[in-house]
Amino acid sequence: MKITNTPEQHLIIVDLDGTILNNDFSTLNQRNKKVLQELQKQGHKICIATGRNYLSARPFYQEIGLNSFLITYNGAYINNPSEKNQEKIVVNPIANSIVRSILNEKIIKENLLSVLADRVDQTTISTSDDYLLSRSFF
Repeated sequence: MKITNTPEQHLIIVDLDGTILNNDFSTLNQRNKKVLQELQKQGHKICIATGRNYLSARPFYQEIGLNSFLITYNGAYINNPSEKNQEKIVVNPIANSIVRSILNEKIIKENLLSVLADRVDQTTISTSDDYLLSRSFF
């Protein structure tokens, strides 16, 4: 793929899984990384938008060396990790005790296979001991 300089600047939004990651869903495709870095050098804004949580998406953002927004949790959390003094977003998380009480309801326990709930601050609740689940998200 040949990348040519253009005077126009574009916003380029990419997904992670099935798009810029390798088939193992845990490593960045090096060709994609180089293309995105070159596009950013040309002045284009590159953003990652993913259904993944923030903690699993941020390492890819950092590996590419991005300086724009990172969109995680299917759009529920948007920030710019490259800005050190960015305005803090008010987050009103549900208390862990409330989440646990909901998960302990009989109808939930009988009908739900597994749950993984987390927050940007790394607090996590999981009803599964699945190694692949924890590896892919953390």
